[in-house]
Amino acid sequence: MKHKLVVEGGDSGDMSVGIGSMRFKMTIESDVDMKQVYDDIHYEDNEKVFIKDVKDFVGGWLTDFKVYVESIKVG
Repeated sequence: MKHKLVVEGGDSGDMSVGIGSMRFKMTIESDVDMKQVYDDIHYEDNEKVFIKDVKDFVGGWLTDFKVYVESIKVG
């Protein structure tokens, strides 16, 4: 049975040059207990590291603008 971790966020774009904001929804599926992964992400400073990694990934592949993470949830 697959379990899902869902990360949502976006960027603000730059309307001064006509580029609107972008939204993303990243779904990670695995046969592991994603509730445990979620709990591990929120342990001590892990959340900061996880969010930085997501921002670097999305920013490196999809956008040149500052990326934000809005939510991390088990789905």
